[in-house]
Amino acid sequence: MEDKTGTIWIGTNNGLVKLIKQGNPEDYQFVTYTQNQPDSINFVDNYISSLIIDNENRIWLGSYKGGLFQFLPKQEKFISYSPPLLDSSIFKNEIHVVSLYQDQHNTLWVGTESNGLLQFDINKRSYQSHPKNDFLLSNMIMGMLEDDMESLWIGTSRGLSNYSPWNNKLSTYTYIDGLESSGFNRNSVLKSTGGKMYFGSNSALSYFYPLEVSNNPFKPNVVITDFKVLNKSE
Repeated sequence: MEDKTGTIWIGTNNGLVKLIKQGNPEDYQFVTYTQNQPDSINFVDNYISSLIIDNENRIWLGSYKGGLFQFLPKQEKFISYSPPLLDSSIFKNEIHVVSLYQDQHNTLWVGTESNGLLQFDINKRSYQSHPKNDFLLSNMIMGMLEDDMESLWIGTSRGLSNYSPWNNKLSTYTYIDGLESSGFNRNSVLKSTGGKMYFGSNSALSYFYPLEVSNNPFKPNVVITDFKVLNKSE
């Protein structure tokens, strides 16, 4: 992921990597940053499950065991925002971070393995559960995208959900609705410049334009028009 200065940051299973571009590509260098015990009193986990750079050029990292971190490039330091370290947190245990996303209103969303979707307020240093957490198809949040209408599309391990903040409405979609797969892969999401959304799974790639997705409010009645016994109509 590239920040506003043109620096490339890479999340790996063994720390955060910075690509230093100097001279010719063959002369590029990599610098690896890892957590160590003095950096944090929290559990040290250098397996980065998700990485984003927000609108203020801050680097946010998610890890499975360590939770949410911010990396300060100038100080070369990690700051932990693990719930047990925050007095205002509603969570007393670790959160296993799977995905991260920042929406148009600069809200930082944290997708977890079993706590659903959380909103993190950096000023208050606190977490809040998404208002529709109990109605999501799964508590494992694999990835998120926001459409041009500011609706949040939430990919889970069991399907896709669409949340509209304007009417607080949640719609859900599975293979029954035409998805190639009900479960998606971690962070396998993309929004194109034209607004098309892509969600990837092990078996297929699902893509669509949000404005073309509509729900049928009318459930059709089941009508039997024919009944056959031994291939003969009765």
